Amino acid sequence: RCEAGTVKRCDLERHLATECPLQLVACEFSHAGCTEKVPRKDLARHMEGNMQKHLLNMSLLISLNRELHEKMDEKDRQIAELQLQLEQLDGTVKQQFQQLDGKVDQKFRQL
Repeated sequence: RCEAGTVKRCDLERHLATECPLQLVACEFSHAGCTEKVPRKDLARHMEGNMQKHLLNMSLLISLNRELHEKMDEKDRQIAELQLQLEQLDGTVKQQFQQLDGKVDQKFRQL
């Protein structure tokens, strides 16, 4: 039974979503790995009591994010290098095709 008293049926959905002190809610650091769900009325206590854990999780996320960006930068460099190699190969293939086409034309003229 909710501590808020009687809630009209038409207000129940809003009450549960935003007001009910007994409704289980996810920790505000769920995006940082905290899996706790606590009654809304206990959320502030949870946040205060787990501040060190939350900050450690955020620090780990920042480190992982930095590593990911470094890996992405390296992949971008590799992609740029491969694109350059592809352009060079494309130019070589076109040049060889033109030479071959010229030789074929020359052979046809000789016939």
